[in-house]
Amino acid sequence: MCYYKKIQGDDTMYRKFDDQLIAWKQKNNHLPLLIKGARFVGKRYSVLKFAKANYEHVIEINFEQDMYMKEVFEQTRKVEDIIAMYQLQHPETIFDQNTLLFLDEIQSSSSALTSLKFFANQDFDVIASGSLLGVSIAHTTSFPVGYVEMVDLHAMDFEEFLIANQIPEAIFKQLKECYEKGTMVMEPLHKKMMQLFKEYIVVGGMPAVVKEYITSKNFDKVKQLQQQILNAYYADIVKYGEGSEKIKAHECFTSIPKQLAKDNKKFQYKLLKKGGNARIYESSLQWLFDSGLIHRLYRLDTLEEPMEAHIDLSAFKVYFHDTGLLLAMFEQNVGAMILQDDLLIYKGGIFENVVYQCLQAHHKNIYYYEYRSQYEIDFVIYDNDRVVPIEVKSAGNTKSKSLQASMERFYLTKGYKLSTNNTNVNEKIKCYPLYMLLFI
Repeated sequence: MCYYKKIQGDDTMYRKFDDQLIAWKQKNNHLPLLIKGARFVGKRYSVLKFAKANYEHVIEINFEQDMYMKEVFEQTRKVEDIIAMYQLQHPETIFDQNTLLFLDEIQSSSSALTSLKFFANQDFDVIASGSLLGVSIAHTTSFPVGYVEMVDLHAMDFEEFLIANQIPEAIFKQLKECYEKGTMVMEPLHKKMMQLFKEYIVVGGMPAVVKEYITSKNFDKVKQLQQQILNAYYADIVKYGEGSEKIKAHECFTSIPKQLAKDNKKFQYKLLKKGGNARIYESSLQWLFDSGLIHRLYRLDTLEEPMEAHIDLSAFKVYFHDTGLLLAMFEQNVGAMILQDDLLIYKGGIFENVVYQCLQAHHKNIYYYEYRSQYEIDFVIYDNDRVVPIEVKSAGNTKSKSLQASMERFYLTKGYKLSTNNTNVNEKIKCYPLYMLLFI
């Protein structure tokens, strides 16, 4: 799935999302674009970079800062009136085919979100983005379905992290050849790639954090910045949560390290407090999911196709949207332990989190499978329309009965086993080092 993008000039913070923006603009009669994503994943940076390269006029309205325009959107839905009121404040502004109107932090104005319907088919282009859009959409009764194109922006994936670290194109080609042929990676390269993968686990994919790491190579500064981002998330929960949901959402949020430290990583409400259950916490967990801060991985009852028909909605795991931020939630210096291979009790959950983060860059439908508490498959995906199980081993020991038993039980023709070891491929089970997630 990996494709190397040659960096233009000094733009080391390349995002694949940049290409999605260009493809959107090139569509005939394209609708307003609505970008979802957790705070600090780089929505505004990507939009403004794209706008600078593709438009003569860029108009940015931030609904957390511009109270004048926020009130205008609350008073009228007529596009011509909104334009006139903006030009009243900014007489030199031009709205034409070379103009992009960027509506940022649109979750702060339900009226602006609803009004996107009326911005379809204008002479100028419209992009809107927000950090808690999922929450806003869930509470908006008049969302403009059919009048906007919606996309998600996640944290930087491993390939983008490698590009930011200026890994040569020839290395990507060499790794891809080893992946496709099932041959071992030369040992010096294998060691270097495993080190880079561990650095990705610690740094994560938040663009500002990645940039700090590339600039300073200082993990203390990295963690300080990650803590600032986490504090902003805590503030969002307080600011946008409703009533008692604030407290319960915070309890769910801060429980994630504990949930992933267990042998059985299924999310358990009882870990939040004694007597905790879905009735008490389900809506708060949904709020975190809608905000983009967490991802849910549902359990499958069977590995038969179609997988969507066999989802058990009562059983799921919860992963944090960025593994670097997850590590920053631990009181111990877990990052240093990862880099030095000294981590034991938390390692499995952390590795699962980063594997999920990598998989979601290429796959929409991801699940896990458990059979009568006898064995478990960490991840299940579609690969060329076939069900493919994936097992993750955080240590060098790759022995496991679960993958083999599941493949035999359901007559599956391919499975992946990911670990810190070098490539070892047989007819059915493909054992790859974790960094080969670039191509899965």
